[in-house]
Amino acid sequence: MLDFVERILPENLEIYLKVNGWSKLLHKNPNLYVYEKLFEEYSKSYKIVFPSSIEFDDYTDKVRNVVRTLSVLQNDTQPSIIRNILNTSKDVLSLRLISSSASNGSIPLELASRLVSGIKELIIYSVCNETRPIPVVPRMTKDSMKYANEFRFAQTQKGSFIVNIETHDIFEDGIQLGVDGMHDYPMTRKAIERIQKGFELISTVNDEEDLQDISYRIGLNANMCDAILDITSYQGDIEIESRVSWANYMPQSKEIPVRVPLRTDDFAVMKRLSDFYRNEENYIEVDIVGYVSTLHKKWVDYKENRAKDRVITIVWNVEGSTHYVKTQLNEEEYTLACDAHRDSRPVEISGTLDKSRNRWFLENPHGFNVQ
Repeated sequence: MLDFVERILPENLEIYLKVNGWSKLLHKNPNLYVYEKLFEEYSKSYKIVFPSSIEFDDYTDKVRNVVRTLSVLQNDTQPSIIRNILNTSKDVLSLRLISSSASNGSIPLELASRLVSGIKELIIYSVCNETRPIPVVPRMTKDSMKYANEFRFAQTQKGSFIVNIETHDIFEDGIQLGVDGMHDYPMTRKAIERIQKGFELISTVNDEEDLQDISYRIGLNANMCDAILDITSYQGDIEIESRVSWANYMPQSKEIPVRVPLRTDDFAVMKRLSDFYRNEENYIEVDIVGYVSTLHKKWVDYKENRAKDRVITIVWNVEGSTHYVKTQLNEEEYTLACDAHRDSRPVEISGTLDKSRNRWFLENPHGFNVQ
């Protein structure tokens, strides 16, 4: 692990020290960074000094000394200190390919091409689904591609074949404290959480009908499944182990597993899930014009096993058939729907129609309007 000292940049070390309560001091030599911290348990302040650039010949040696000092002061191992410095401000998703073609630590160019393309699409569609969860994303959005471009391929590790995909420096963005003390994480963190949670759902599925209900909401949709399947279709014996290393600067979600192994059977589950989501008989994008027939301030969605606020039922006549479609609105829209119901005025709304239920439900509603 000490070899990883060479990967520590001055900015990595500065962020780590700031996060852990060290204060930067002014120094007459601009080529040196000086930090100080009071350790009450020792009743003494300590200073740390290191070069401001990796270009200085003694940079690595000085950083090694800093690591040793921090190890003693913080009563922690040097490998742990190094790992925390490198991970302070970046989330890292590591994918390990296990197959006969990767046994010597290298992979064929065709598989490498699929790997790069698949990872990029996995992240892009994770962002798309985090923004607006739907079974199948019809096209990539500009925002999703912008966020995907903030990820970087990090140094690979020795192993079957391991690649690291790291976020940009989230310390620069910070995190916002939202309602009820909940943190509003950067989209890059949310995208990795969705990927890892999706892998966990796939690997632990007991009931595929339950998986179909929840996967695209909090995990993988069809596009994300296809991104992985394109990698594994190269040859039959490929397995993937996914690991995440969370930035220490932000609180970590206890609900997201650190390691998820994916085997051949799991990829078969992904294929069936993708096929189900892409079946237009189950999920389609629609524009609805109809009349509000019922209003529910509270409605129990037994498919998701939870109550939903502000659910309405719309009577929709299409191609000579009458359908009853439920959907959930925000407070302003619900007020408009109440008025439309009172005045018998038609309403219009768009979204993803979930026809896999006994009662049709419009997911991701948008464009609600009273005519």
